Amino acid sequence: MNICLSEIIVANCIGALLVAFLVITRREIKENRWIGEHFFNVMLWITFASCLIEILTFLHDGKNFPGVRFISYLDNSFLFIATGIVGFLWVLYVDFRILKNIHTLRLRARFLILPLIAEIILLIVNACGVNVVFTITEQNVYERGPLVILSYIILLFYFIYSISIVIYARVQKIERQFFPVTTFVVPCMVGTILQGLFYGMVFGWLAVAVSLCFVYIQLQNRRTFTDPLTGLHNRAHLDFILRRIAKRQNLDYYGIMIDMDDFKSINDNFGHEIGDDALRTMGLIISDSLPPKATAIRFAGDEFIILIPTTRREDILAYECALDLHLTHFNEQTDKPYRLSCSHGHSFYDARNGSMDAFLREMDLNMYEQKRLHKRVTK
Repeated sequence: MNICLSEIIVANCIGALLVAFLVITRREIKENRWIGEHFFNVMLWITFASCLIEILTFLHDGKNFPGVRFISYLDNSFLFIATGIVGFLWVLYVDFRILKNIHTLRLRARFLILPLIAEIILLIVNACGVNVVFTITEQNVYERGPLVILSYIILLFYFIYSISIVIYARVQKIERQFFPVTTFVVPCMVGTILQGLFYGMVFGWLAVAVSLCFVYIQLQNRRTFTDPLTGLHNRAHLDFILRRIAKRQNLDYYGIMIDMDDFKSINDNFGHEIGDDALRTMGLIISDSLPPKATAIRFAGDEFIILIPTTRREDILAYECALDLHLTHFNEQTDKPYRLSCSHGHSFYDARNGSMDAFLREMDLNMYEQKRLHKRVTK
């Protein structure tokens, strides 16, 4: 296949510029505070370096000057290792973003790093003259070796593993919101496969750079509609859903307003840090008991709203019962210093005849009616 050097330079320069833009943007908004973001930052820097080094590999390919063979082995080995490291870091990033457990992450990392170590060892052996991954001919031309496929297999393993984390989280109801794993994996896989099939087409690192940009943009968009404390949707997302419901005439919804009981006493007795933990716990309990296609929203303070696309009142009563059972189970099992309970009220929105204001007002009134009854019973 004919190699167009100018296209290679342009493609990799675009990739490097995209990554540089992300690095600068993230520094300006100081998105480097937790370990998951460090994984993302390292992927950015490796991708930036790889875009530039890939240009160098084509610039000196077939050239003759002192040290060119050593340089060719060095930079091509770097690109193979960098590919494995990015795959490894992507898995760690997905794992920590979704499962949020540093202890189990460390345990899994010991297993996940093994393919990367095997690839590094293989490349060291390759550089010693075995030439099973790639070789530099006497004319200083790069040629692929019989085991080059192993690099692609290792990268594919990391991509599939990251997808399995998302599937596991959804089955276990751990991840409450969308995480754009396929946004990264699909373009990277397509770019890698094309580059593997057609030497001289430099889709690989450009695809990684574009994928990182896609992931970052989607996560930023998600944060616009996400409550940072509980991880549930926020008021802005509620407004978006209500506008969508109002525009369409075929969406019937039930809504449930939830208000935590005695939340002020938790703050007063244990402090705001424990109060924040109580809100996070309440958000998790609400999310864990959600029926399919329902949306959980932190409305304001200690108030939450659940929107469920159904016309069956039995579904709503079943959810309210499930929520109360989850709270009872939590109170019986927890070693936290507080106990949780809530008052809730529901209303139905008829898309053909309903008013959105009346829908929200009825929900709110029914919730406060239950709260008043709850206070009478506990006196």
